[in-house]
Amino acid sequence: MLQGISITWFDLVGIAGATLVLLAYLKISTGSWSDGHVQYHLSNLFGSGLILISLSTAFNYAALLLQIVWISVALFGIYRKWQTARQ
Repeated sequence: MLQGISITWFDLVGIAGATLVLLAYLKISTGSWSDGHVQYHLSNLFGSGLILISLSTAFNYAALLLQIVWISVALFGIYRKWQTARQ
């Protein structure tokens, strides 16, 4: 590690969450997934959840708001996918 920089467990959790969100964005941008893929919504949901956990040590309102909206959109997408599958 770099001298003077310490990475905590919460940092690693946040990095994992950011990786999931960015991976979902990459997959949808390259056409590997569509916005209808449940994996897209689950990656965003779990990624944002992990970022929320990381905010417990370095809180800021902007990041909190962003993650709450991101989770809400992901849950809505999962719900729509579930509704479509039921029909």
